[in-house]
Amino acid sequence: MMHITFLGLGFEQLGVSLLSAIAKQQGHRVCLAYSAALFDDRYNFNMPALASLFNEDKEVLKTIERQQPDVLACSPITSTYQWMINIAKRAKEGKPNLKVVFGGPHVSAVPDVVMQDGVVDCLCVGEGDESFPLILSAIERNEEPVSVSNFWYRNTKGEIVKGGRGPFIQDLDRLPIFDKTLWEDYIRVGDPYYTMATRGCPYRC
Repeated sequence: MMHITFLGLGFEQLGVSLLSAIAKQQGHRVCLAYSAALFDDRYNFNMPALASLFNEDKEVLKTIERQQPDVLACSPITSTYQWMINIAKRAKEGKPNLKVVFGGPHVSAVPDVVMQDGVVDCLCVGEGDESFPLILSAIERNEEPVSVSNFWYRNTKGEIVKGGRGPFIQDLDRLPIFDKTLWEDYIRVGDPYYTMATRGCPYRC
């Protein structure tokens, strides 16, 4: 069993909720290090003068330190990428053996740029539902992943190994239900309830 900490910012991310459920199915312990990003949500409401007063970076890093994860997993969009890469870098300075795994929309769009930061050990390009457990198993065994679809990683020589692109998952019913318990200490009862019943876009634009 490994300890995995997901990094959250501002609101629930369904991709994180699903990967948390998958990791728990493997028997891993899963935690969340979360910032509400008050007055700096990177989306609609940004007031720098107030944001500095409510900055939670130190608390997030203390949470990661307290949880002592083996893996720090992040799923940024473009507007949250710099914050997440900065937190991951600082967390890794405190725990050099920490493995940092990135995925999500921004990573899938510019994986080469993400790997150039030198912070990320593994990244997922595209869907990671089937590949993420394989990466976790390799990390747990202290082995280099071999031919894991959709995943790139940096080997012991510092070289970037790129896995092939895997097919999209067609049968979504075989995936577990989103892990809502991961967010229950941070998301209020009156907040929107996020879920997803399908994937992709029906149009061809």
